[in-house]
Parts: sequence; C-alpha cells; structure tokens
Amino acid sequence: MLVISTLFIIFAPLLNIIRMNVLKGTIVLFGKYYFINEFYVLWLFLLFVLFAFIFVSIVFGRVYCGFICPQTILSQIFEGLFEYIKKRMTAVSKPVIYAAVLIFMAGLSLFIGFNLIAYFIPPALIIRHAFLELNYLTPYLWIVAGAVTALIIFDMVLLRHKYCIYACPYGFIQFLFNDTRTLRIEYKPVDNALCKDCSNCTNACFMKIDPRKKALQIQCVNCGYCIDACRERFDSKNEEGENICYSFGLEEDKKNQTKNRPFFYKVSIALFLLIGSFVIFIAKFSSYHYLNQSIFNVNQAFIPSNKIIANKYKLIVENASDKTRRLTLKAVNPDLKLNFFSGRLVNIKPHESITAYPVLYINNGRNVEKKLKIGPYPVEFQILNSRGKVVSIKKTVFFITKK
Repeated sequence: MLVISTLFIIFAPLLNIIRMNVLKGTIVLFGKYYFINEFYVLWLFLLFVLFAFIFVSIVFGRVYCGFICPQTILSQIFEGLFEYIKKRMTAVSKPVIYAAVLIFMAGLSLFIGFNLIAYFIPPALIIRHAFLELNYLTPYLWIVAGAVTALIIFDMVLLRHKYCIYACPYGFIQFLFNDTRTLRIEYKPVDNALCKDCSNCTNACFMKIDPRKKALQIQCVNCGYCIDACRERFDSKNEEGENICYSFGLEEDKKNQTKNRPFFYKVSIALFLLIGSFVIFIAKFSSYHYLNQSIFNVNQAFIPSNKIIANKYKLIVENASDKTRRLTLKAVNPDLKLNFFSGRLVNIKPHESITAYPVLYINNGRNVEKKLKIGPYPVEFQILNSRGKVVSIKKTVFFITKK
C-alpha cells in the first residue's frame, strides 16, 4: 500500500489524474480539463474523498497514517536506508552513514518539491522554466522547491514519527471517528501463552507503543508490524499461533448490543454519504464538455449614425479539448434582429482561450422605432461547432437607451 500510494502521489499530476493550472485557471481531473468556474466538479470529487476518509476511519481506524500518509512513507524510506547502509558497511562511522542518507534524501526531497509544484503548474512548464528556458517563473519554482526540501530534511532529521504521535491533525481527526467496534490491534494470548521474554512486537512498532496494553491507544495506526513480529516469534519456536491479532472491537464489546448500535449507525450514515457523493460526482463528471464560454456586457458602443443602436461585449472562449476547434458565434432575441459588426468565426487551439469583443447592432429606422422600448432586452449568445450544433449557451442583455 505504501508503494502504491507513493507512486500515485508522484504520477497523479504527470498523468493528468488530478492537478491544477493556476496560470490559466484550469483544473485537470482524470484527463478532463475544467475551467475555474467549473470548480464544483473538483469540489464534488474532494467531497467524495472526504466521506471515504470518514468511512475508512470509522471502520478501520488510523489506517491512513499506516498505509498511505506521505509522512510515513518518507520516514520509512529514511530509516530503511539508514539500517540498510549500516548493516552492509559496518566499518563506516555513523556520521558518514548519516551524511550519505541525507545527501540522498536531499535529492529525493528536491524531486518531491518539484512534484508538489506540478499539482499547480503543468509539469512541462516546470521542466522548461526551471532547467531549460529561464524566465520570471524560474526563481519562484526554485524557492518553493528549496523550501519544501528544507522542510522535509528538518522533518526527517528531528521529527519523523514524533510528528505522527504528538502533532498530526489528520491522526487525531481519524481517532475522533473511532468506535468500540473499529478495527484495532488486540493482545489475545493463545492458550494463555503470555509474553515473558519477548518484546519483538514493541520493537517492530515504528510508533513506539506497546500493543499488549488493553487500553485503546491513539497512536496505533493498525499497520500490523507487531502482528508479523509476533507470528515470526512463534515460527522461530516451531509453534503455531500469535498473541496479537486484528479485531473489530474487544470480545466484551462484541457481546454488548448497546455499544454496537452507534457503530452501525455511523457506518450506515458514512456509507450513504459516500455513495451519494460518488453518484453526484459521476453525474457531473460524465456531463463534461470541452468548451467554456463567458460573456460580459461592456458598454453601449458609439456608432456615428442615428439609425443604429449597438452594444459591445467581452467574450472569453476556452477550449479544453486536444483538437483545434472552428466555432461560430450567434446572438438570438425573438424581438430584435441582431447583427454582428465583426466576424463570427473563431479558431481556438487545444487548451487555449481567446478573448473577443463582438459588437451587436440593430437598425433603428422609423418603421421599428415605436416597437422598441427603452431598457434591456435578453440576448442568448450561442456557440456552434463546425457541424452547426450548439455547444455552448450564455445569456446576457442588449441595452436600448434614449440617446
């Protein structure tokens, strides 16, 4: 799980699974591009992730800390490297081993820093502007990546799992959802084979707790290392069994029906919210369209003619697809015969946007002067694709004034 979660964190922005482009105000979610006014799609996805977090915390406890958390991953890498080098280079002094591990972790941390930036700026831009073509972004990229590197090194040298034990807010939030039937590590001696001369389980625990205590321990992340250590101890004596195991609540809690009710209520509510948020997200995700349109009424355009009334607009069209799109603009109102001063055809390159300032006008001749009232007239701006199909609609108004 640690390997899978690590690979996901690294490749999520590179494979366009989830990332943002703060320079253009776009969001990428599972390969589909959304614009900043469609942020609700990402919000629905994050809502689903939140309910999944709550559901898993209720049923399985702090497994996020033990199986997915980047802090756990980095701490395991640091400690694993130190032990690996220490065992194979016995003649080397401890400071030299620390220096070698720190040099490796510094390079890894710098990569993590740029990888974190890739969640907000396209990876191709980061590579180009950080290493190949220097521009105004270059110093900011290196400052952010350097700050992340320094923070990780500080964490690995001085904190590591101490942060998880004493300060991690996510760990404490997970613990708030715990119940008497939440998954936990239980000390349950086989045939009363109490542990007398063995502390393998405590030594295996990277959170430095004793799993043999009956009390519920907030630091436990259900990683199962103590269970493996206990089983290996039995195997070393050619015996079968284990004194430590996973359990959904203690035996006395399982028999207490009154205590079981809150657990099932919590699980049912969290599961309902999880499924509901997932269905809503899928519905919005499947209705995705590649085009985004924004229209703003700028002002009444000045035209040197008494027979013409014109309005000027600001139109922003964004193309989220991988193809160049040839589009046609159209303005519709049942009471007005609207005309375009400027051209109505636009070409937009992939993942690009254009800003146009179309001017709509009507002929205000004597025959129609009495029919037109002063005030705003609703207008529907339509964008048609090359086949003549309407792919985007936005509503605005056409103003008619006294002068």
